[in-house]
Amino acid sequence: MITSAFALVCFTNTSELSAKDAFVQTLNNYAKLESFSADLEQDNSSGLFSGKYHQHLEFKKGKGFKLVVTGLKEARPDNVAPDYYCDGDDVSIKGRNDRVDPINKDKNIAPGYEVSGGVVMSWLLDSPMKVMFTKPPEGFDLQFSWGKRTEWKGIKVKEVVMTRKIGGRSTSACYFIAPDHKHLVGFEWTRDGKTGILEYKNQKDNPKIDAKDLKPPVN
Repeated sequence: MITSAFALVCFTNTSELSAKDAFVQTLNNYAKLESFSADLEQDNSSGLFSGKYHQHLEFKKGKGFKLVVTGLKEARPDNVAPDYYCDGDDVSIKGRNDRVDPINKDKNIAPGYEVSGGVVMSWLLDSPMKVMFTKPPEGFDLQFSWGKRTEWKGIKVKEVVMTRKIGGRSTSACYFIAPDHKHLVGFEWTRDGKTGILEYKNQKDNPKIDAKDLKPPVN
């Protein structure tokens, strides 16, 4: 199952960049931000959380983040992500099996907040998971190419197709970047007749965010 953790990006003249370089350039823009917010629309975006739901993300460099499900009218289904609140060191997980984990520092682990937050979250956090895409390990082959689509969900985009090959098996995902390479609009994968989608909406670079608003609610 393709997860939302795949990524890469590069540099200046956007018309001459390779697909890989354009993707890396786009994501590197997030790493430069002091703060960020967005709404995420999820639809079977990963094997870990296969539900259809909405999230709100707020991030403040050095202070942490929150990634919370919005609009639930009933009890949280098992295939919907929990809520995550991070103070920069620890992550409070709320929704089911509430617990507190240290923020992940292992490149071989994809924590739930990166799976549901996608590669944008990985780059905001400067996560060790980035190494899987910038310097993939032996036997983990990633190839990038330009796709044909120039519009996705009514938005003008450039399509980057990422193909992953492991042990003779090949899977792919499509990433949609803004034409100016400033934002990742979303991604999409199709496998065994099923499609998964993550769309980033209402993206705001360097909004005013108070660290106290990133704390979990007091019950």
